[in-house]
Formats: sequence, structure tokens, C-alpha cells
Amino acid sequence: MKLTRYLITQILIAIGIALAGLTLLFSFFELLAELGRVSAGSYSLIQATILIGLQLPTRIHEVMPIATLLGGLFAFARLAQTSEYTVMRSAAWSPLHSIRVLALIALLLGLVTALIGEFVLPVSERMAERIQTQGVRHTQTFRSGLWAKDGPTFLKVRQILPDATLRDVRLYSVNNQAQLISITEAARGHWDTQGAWRLEDGHTLRFTPQGPQVTPFVSQPWPSKVGPDLLAMLMVKPEHMSIQALYQYIHHLHANRQQASRYELALWKKLIYPLSPMVMLLISLPFAYYQSRSGKIGGKLMLGLGIGLAFHLIGKASGDLALIKDGTPAMAASLPLLAFGLAGLIALFRVERT
Repeated sequence: MKLTRYLITQILIAIGIALAGLTLLFSFFELLAELGRVSAGSYSLIQATILIGLQLPTRIHEVMPIATLLGGLFAFARLAQTSEYTVMRSAAWSPLHSIRVLALIALLLGLVTALIGEFVLPVSERMAERIQTQGVRHTQTFRSGLWAKDGPTFLKVRQILPDATLRDVRLYSVNNQAQLISITEAARGHWDTQGAWRLEDGHTLRFTPQGPQVTPFVSQPWPSKVGPDLLAMLMVKPEHMSIQALYQYIHHLHANRQQASRYELALWKKLIYPLSPMVMLLISLPFAYYQSRSGKIGGKLMLGLGIGLAFHLIGKASGDLALIKDGTPAMAASLPLLAFGLAGLIALFRVERT
């Protein structure tokens, strides 16, 4: 029991140091990038600092696997260097004992990662998005407009203000034969207290058997399932959305017969990502079997950093290939974990046999 507590403490301390170091390092790089916008007058230094602070949950969520790997490598390499792990093995400490300890640590880290990704990260990213949009003349501008589908109606919005006000709105309505029957244009759109959009200063062009008919209006309601919350989802990257938001939006896309592969991939990554600490710790365990003569701790940490970057790049590449080749999102999301987990088990088996 004492050995278990000691090992958990050593690994968690090392992971905490690695997590803090990587988070601060990437946040510093982000701050340097934002200073260019500060000098351009987009927003103040205080706003840039707040923006970096709001993005801290994203940084922590992203670097958690690499920090776990580096922390595990450092802890096990130090134990090997001081021959502590050798003494533990002499005291009937088996690899199964180590795997159980790693499973407990991975459960804790996975729970923290899941909670950050589900509850903290989406909120902080949405707040950060508001600061960024306020820095660009208080609007969010898209090259061709933001598109969304609501049943037989296609919505196009040129600009979305931070308060969810729409600018330059167009509605394209089609019939069951996919024929265009009307186009509605409005200068502005607001979400009213009745749970519907209210379009202002616009007109509706209807295509009738008698010919096109134009009806101007000052204000008219537009009931729609595409509310401010759904539009806010479209402004946030799928990787930064919560599992609940992803599931709801995927259901909306399926209901409107739209492609949802990108969001399904993000959903599966969200579900599988909390398992990555266990895989990273499993990869680090074989390094406890190498004595100091097998290499310095610094070299092992560099190797671990390379493995962590490879894990990140392979995960991204497998997801991109799945989207291009219409692959299975679940397989694309789980493939890196399966491959690196198998590699860790093989490495552990080999060092245990030697």
C-alpha cells in the first residue's frame, strides 16, 4: 500500500509539473501572437490577457496526453536511475501492480480531462470567441456567409454580432421537388421573446405561376429551429463543443439530410480522448526498466516528446483521412489509441522478458 501511494504521488507530481510547463509555454506563444493584434488596435493588452486566460482550458485539454507521457517518463526514468524500481521489483512488485496503479492515475486524469472538455472548454471558448469578434469591429464576418438548413429553408447570414443579432439575412425556401419558391432578404434579424427570429427592413420575392411577386416588410417573424444556440455552435470548432452540443447538432444535420461526418468524428474523439492518459502511461512504463547507463533522463524526455507529437499528428491525420475517404469516425478516433496502446504493451513485454 505504501509503494502504491509513493508511486502515485511521484507520477502525479511529475505530470503536474509537465502540464504546467507545457500550458504556460503554449500560452506564452499565444500571447506573442496576440500582441500583433494589440499593436494593430483590435483590442487592448488587458483583453488579450483575458483571452489567453480563457483559452487555458483548451491548452490544458490539448496537452494533457503529452504532459501525461512526459510526467510518466520522468517519474519512471528517475526511479530507474536511483534503482528504486529495481528494489520494488525485488520486493515482488510485478508489472500487473504497476498497471493497476497507472489505471488509477489514468482514471483520475481521464475524469479531469472529460470534465474540462464537457463543461469548461465550451464555455471558455465561447467567451473567447466574443472577445475576438469584438476585436474585429464587433462583428463576425464570413467570406461567403454562414449557411444553415432548417427543413425546406436554407439560411445565409453575412454577419453575426456578439449579441446574436444577424446582419444581411437571406432565406431560400424550396418545395418537395427542390424547386425554389421564395427568397426573403432582410437587413437585420433579432431573436425575440416568443422564441422566433424577427426580420427587419426587408422584402420577400415569391415565384408564382403568375410571375415573381415582391412583398416588402418592415418587420415580420420567422419561426425556426435554428436559434441563437445553434448558430453559436456553428461559430465554435467541433473540437471545442461539448458532447451534448455535438449530439444535438448531429441530430439536426441528420434531420435535414446533411453531412455530419466532421461532427461525428469530433464526438467520437471526445468520447475516446479521456482514455489517452492510460495509453501514455502505458508507453512510459517500460522506461522504468532501463538503468541510467541506458541513457540520461533528458534524452528519454525528448523521446517522450517525440512520441507525444507523433500521437497528436497521427490522430489528426487519421481523422482527416476518415473525412476525405468517408471512413468510419469511430475507427478513425480510436486507431491512434489502439496502435500506441499495443506498442506500449509490446514494449513492456519485451523489457520484462529481458
